[in-house]
Amino acid sequence: MREPYSLQQMTGDLRAAADPTGLWPTLSDFRIGSSPSQFERRLADANGWPDAHAARVIAEYRRFLYLAAIADFEVTPSKPVDAAWHLHLEDDDHYRGVLCGQVLGKLLQHLPGSGEPLEEERFRAQYRETLRLYESIFGPAPSDIWPIPSIEDDRTEAESIRLWLGALCAALAGTFLALLAGPTFLFIGGIVAVSLAVLAMQRTEHGEQRRRNKDGSGCGGDASVGHDSSGGDGDCASCGGGCGGGD
Repeated sequence: MREPYSLQQMTGDLRAAADPTGLWPTLSDFRIGSSPSQFERRLADANGWPDAHAARVIAEYRRFLYLAAIADFEVTPSKPVDAAWHLHLEDDDHYRGVLCGQVLGKLLQHLPGSGEPLEEERFRAQYRETLRLYESIFGPAPSDIWPIPSIEDDRTEAESIRLWLGALCAALAGTFLALLAGPTFLFIGGIVAVSLAVLAMQRTEHGEQRRRNKDGSGCGGDASVGHDSSGGDGDCASCGGGCGGGD
């Protein structure tokens, strides 16, 4: 079981972190991909970014790798960082052989999510926790690469819960009253209940879509070290990582 890291003041790129293995100095200079210059160019082209921005994202990807290695929970990247992760996964020999085999000493698994609302909420919670760890080590994260979850997101989630609970209560009340009133009102009550449920679903989906449409506001989800169930092919609704568990 991994020992939890302890905080201590340090100079340089790390603001506060114990690094007994000397991992960060290695990762901070680690060249991503078999051809680093080509990796940066491909990342910029794939996402429509200027070269300078792609270079910054790669630097943040290195920081994410460090967080994944030291965290005692499953870490979650932002969408820009996850884009770098996806691209790195395509270079399987370098990702597995060099990064995981030689630098981390463990396989950092990439586990894409399904996009289900409950799973997405878990990923958002992990993303917030990842940001807190980031700030305790590196200081404030750049908001254009690591967006801070907005109050609006939390309100949207609370609104969705209220809508579902309201629809459920209305459906139960309508069904009870309809049973007392007779078959005709039972039919009407059923229509009302279904209508409320559809409205709640539409409002929930609207909130989710609004959140996803925010530039760079998405986040990822799960991963662990050990048994390989990762993949770099295609997109995923959510993805993330961590070095927790495994051997």
